[in-house]
Amino acid sequence: MTRVLITGGTGVLGRALARSLSRVHEVWTTSRRDTGDDRHVAADLTADDAARAIVTRVQPNMVVHLAGTTRGSPPELFDANVVTTVNLLQAVDPSTPVIAVGSAAEYGPGTGDLIAETAPLRPVSEYGRSKAAGSLAATAIARRRGIPLTIVRPFNVVGPEMPTTSPLGNIGAQLRAAQGTSTDRLRTGRLDVVRDFIPIGFVVEALTAVVADPQPDGVFNICSGVGLRLRDVVEALAGRLGVAPEICVDPDLAALPAAERVVGDPARLTTRYGISVTTDPERVADAIVGTAQAPPAVPSARPTDTTTEDR
Repeated sequence: MTRVLITGGTGVLGRALARSLSRVHEVWTTSRRDTGDDRHVAADLTADDAARAIVTRVQPNMVVHLAGTTRGSPPELFDANVVTTVNLLQAVDPSTPVIAVGSAAEYGPGTGDLIAETAPLRPVSEYGRSKAAGSLAATAIARRRGIPLTIVRPFNVVGPEMPTTSPLGNIGAQLRAAQGTSTDRLRTGRLDVVRDFIPIGFVVEALTAVVADPQPDGVFNICSGVGLRLRDVVEALAGRLGVAPEICVDPDLAALPAAERVVGDPARLTTRYGISVTTDPERVADAIVGTAQAPPAVPSARPTDTTTEDR
């Protein structure tokens, strides 16, 4: 049985992946938060001694590196997305395969073509720059130490537990708050951008396939290959929730840097693992809403950027 260590294990994706992998693997998780679970280690990976201590304790046969953040100042993003990656790659045994979870935000602006894994990294956001720096650092360390490294880049991940600090998570929270009330104003940034939205379940399926691969290698996009306009997704979500909002564009949010179109090429993932996903605005809305019994989220005090990449 493979012993898998998941960093960022208390996040939405980390919890979902742990549930999937636990069916066939011994799964350990780590994050800054203590869960009380015997196979969870509370630690701050920005400290290199913490990374070494976790690896020494768990002795993993494989690591899935999910730890990081999408929001914060440039130094905070650097610590969470680069320093943690460097410390982890320095701490693991060179024979231990590492799956580093990057982001579509690393690619930056796309063109009319689908973005393949060979595309240059031209991020436009501070988050994208920090994730690209983390991927480059991981690649350099892995080559120097001989670590089997796979980088996966999910595109815009959606699901019922999306945090309100994420663009669609905040929009969904605003729409839920408007249900049954006369307040139906929706504050957003630009809605004309085109993104490749993928349900969290497919991301878990793809990561589970990579973990099971005896010789994973290189970079894999986790995407659908279908570009959807954000406005169409918002309208489908509003319809799903029974709300007809007045959209109010926040000039500050609309002015934030964002690529016009970011749509991935799923060919490499599909060819190697035989998996794919079909999306349209209604399916994306259903993925965000989840079950009818799911508790409504509470929107943050100020809407976050609705144009940058979620993951």
